[in-house]
Amino acid sequence: MFESKIIKFYEKCANDNYGRSLDDMQHYNYEQLENIHDYIQWMFPLNKKSRVNLSAPVLNDKDILYIKDSNTIKQNMFASVLVITDFWGIGKEYSENKYCIKNDRVKTWLTPMNHNFLRISRVLKSLILFDMKNEAELLFKCFEDINNNGNKEIIGESFLHWKKAIK
Repeated sequence: MFESKIIKFYEKCANDNYGRSLDDMQHYNYEQLENIHDYIQWMFPLNKKSRVNLSAPVLNDKDILYIKDSNTIKQNMFASVLVITDFWGIGKEYSENKYCIKNDRVKTWLTPMNHNFLRISRVLKSLILFDMKNEAELLFKCFEDINNNGNKEIIGESFLHWKKAIK
């Protein structure tokens, strides 16, 4: 196996630059998920450098190929998705294979220009890179339903970024 900090992190064999494990992040409470801003790039890495967390990992082509063949990493990613969607007040309905609003927590981030809008883009893009396009599309569908139900807080530009993220 090759040396990749993000692969080791997602295989639960290494910590981030601050000594936090994926398990640590997946057990953050709502206040931590809202107020700590440098975990999201580790839980949902991309193939582009973060503008706000310069020490965050960047996936390279070799990482992405490895991830596509790793069920362990995909399972850990799915666990991360469940953490962040729960934080957003969204749940997975397994019987119908869809995401939907499960409680009023959605109101905590459904405010104009909320920083969670950027997090949504990151999560969707990361799912695509992790070869989990179906999951990204299901999650996007939930956000599309939220947007189509008269939520004026989501500006068109944010929604277009989400739509572009799953393409």
